[in-house]
Amino acid sequence: MKNRTWMISFLVGVLMSNAAVVPAQAATKSVPATDAATVKRIKQTLADEHVNGVVVVNGQHNQPEVIMNTVAGAQGNHKLTGNSLFPIASLNKSFTGIGIQRLLNQGKLKRDAKLAKFFPQTPNAANITVDQLSKHTSDLQDIAQDSPKIMKSDRQRLNFAQHNVTATGKYTWTYTNANYALLAGILSRLTHESYEDWVQTNIIKRAHLTHTKHYDEVNANQIAWGMNADNGPTTLDKLQKTMTVMYGAGDYFVSAADYWKYVTAFNAGKLVKLDTVTKQINPNGSEFQYIDGFYFSPTGKYCAYGSYSNVFNSAVFFQIIIQNNR
Repeated sequence: MKNRTWMISFLVGVLMSNAAVVPAQAATKSVPATDAATVKRIKQTLADEHVNGVVVVNGQHNQPEVIMNTVAGAQGNHKLTGNSLFPIASLNKSFTGIGIQRLLNQGKLKRDAKLAKFFPQTPNAANITVDQLSKHTSDLQDIAQDSPKIMKSDRQRLNFAQHNVTATGKYTWTYTNANYALLAGILSRLTHESYEDWVQTNIIKRAHLTHTKHYDEVNANQIAWGMNADNGPTTLDKLQKTMTVMYGAGDYFVSAADYWKYVTAFNAGKLVKLDTVTKQINPNGSEFQYIDGFYFSPTGKYCAYGSYSNVFNSAVFFQIIIQNNR
């Protein structure tokens, strides 16, 4: 199973459920349309590996090209298309990261601003900076990964984030969803609008997304459920109880085609000035440096990754694939 998954990941990069992923670089402005031989190879690989899925690659004239493969027994919500909705989990963090970067570019926020200025009730808030939150080097660590109930307001979700963490005192790399929940709260305060409204105006509209929905806007029959999910959030209620704690860090369902549009808009500088993001890269640093919701290499290549309880795993590299039978 792992070998099969690795081969699919290596070929196309993945946005998928029930599978592992292998990091690779994301598409950039200079990447041309995918050649016919590669498209053919992807089609054959999907068929050979019995993958029920859809791949989105760079097509002609800056448009996505959708490649589909359907296996026997894939009916209803298990049959995927380029517009099937998928919970993108931590891929959502880059929405928030872009918002914070724009505030920094506008001079409305500083990287050394203390968390205590915005959310003083958070443990150790007086010693945590915006920069540390954005790079997961604050000393915060999540406690619960879901909620007993679906929270209805931003205030509830932010209150949860402030109290659902412990302070470790280490200030080293610790992947913490609350970091981006708190950043989303800062974004909302400084823009004077809800996080959802900000995303609608500054991500969805700017990138011309048509199949991107907040977690409380979807019905169960709109979601691309995994074909063999044995654990984790396998009902809408369970999934939303996980997503409700992911304020600014895992709020959205997005289709493969829409995520391709999003990455394309990001690469083109339509969402934020790209050089203001990439200038943070340390050319002598580690192979993957976390900046604004993406993992960047020292040469500027990047990827993104997200997961919900190992039932929904996702990543974005050269191209995008959704599959739900691995």
